[in-house]
Amino acid sequence: MEPDRERLTLSISPAHRKASRWVSVFLLVLLGVVVLTVPSNAADSAVESAAVTQKDGSLVLEATMKVPFTPTTLDREPKPDDPASAYLCFRLSPESDDQSRRVCVGGSRGSTDTVGVADLSPTGVADDQREASATVRFPSPGRVRAVVPIASLGLEPGAHAWGLDFSKGLCDEESEGECSGTYSGDGVSFELERILPVGCTGGKGEVIRRATGSGSQVALTFDDGPSPYSEGAIEALRRHGARGTFFLLGLSVAGDSETVRKMIEAGNELGNHSNTHPEYPDRQNIETANDAIVGATGFRPCLFRAPYGLTNAAQSVTLRKLKLDNILWDVDTNDYAGPTAEAIAETIVSQATPGSIVLLHDGGGARPNLAPALDIAIPKLQSRGLELVTVTELLGRKFVYETPEGS
Repeated sequence: MEPDRERLTLSISPAHRKASRWVSVFLLVLLGVVVLTVPSNAADSAVESAAVTQKDGSLVLEATMKVPFTPTTLDREPKPDDPASAYLCFRLSPESDDQSRRVCVGGSRGSTDTVGVADLSPTGVADDQREASATVRFPSPGRVRAVVPIASLGLEPGAHAWGLDFSKGLCDEESEGECSGTYSGDGVSFELERILPVGCTGGKGEVIRRATGSGSQVALTFDDGPSPYSEGAIEALRRHGARGTFFLLGLSVAGDSETVRKMIEAGNELGNHSNTHPEYPDRQNIETANDAIVGATGFRPCLFRAPYGLTNAAQSVTLRKLKLDNILWDVDTNDYAGPTAEAIAETIVSQATPGSIVLLHDGGGARPNLAPALDIAIPKLQSRGLELVTVTELLGRKFVYETPEGS
């Protein structure tokens, strides 16, 4: 029987850590579980246990401190030089990259449904600070458990080191000297796996123009790809820790499956935009596009976007039978008319509100201003506390992952 990837944790106390390090590594290899255990340094006496595990497309971050803390008093943008700044953060460091990601829990608002994320330079300087959706629980006064989508962290598969950063207020009275700051691994790293979704929930033939009750989230959507401009959009989203939804033409997918795979591997969602972009496509046209997407990626869409936004009752019946929802928009950038990158970005920034679905195009013509527009708009949206997510996430639905055999 395969072990439970989410719950299995190997936490080693400071006194027994060195003797058991190689046992831990052996167990990790034997069980094939992505787990990292508490490391050793001067901060040992402040931490009861800590671990990071991978569960499908998310990371599960757990820490139990010996000193109780109040989540709402923690700072998501730590100020280590400020004695009044209280914080508890996980640090994830790709071994193939000098830039680490910092994930901070708590905060005065959204402490149970978001985390603070920032990129860290090799010297520890924080950049591109933003919020990311997460499921955060504080089971006891000194314990936290956060489930964070990997795509929102911008982490690539491969080996990663880790650490905890926390303020001195979380040290117990027995700590010797200054225990705040770095609490990092000493030889134990974890291997981040690429686990892609195979589908999503929902799909009842509904026509949806924006989401309600979506908190601080916005969905950027892209039509008519894949095309030579799609990769620029993928990279722009990745640079800023954002995710989008690409509504694809089946005929184009068949000729560029590599780009489509890059879309989903970067944490984006794939939707159906028909096979050939006719007005009111029939069932066969829609199914052909679905088959192309599944064939290229293994992912079966639950979202459809009607070409030209044209809908009718007969189409809704067809979509209900195919378990697809019709996703329209409430913000139209009119980018198909060829505006400048600045004009596209201005439309997005000025019109997008929590729950918005923004219409963009990565295909159907020359789109040289798409990626530059995203580089302008995304940081401005994030500075307002907005998170850029997929449509499925915006609607509060879930992605479906294949269950491993024997689990």
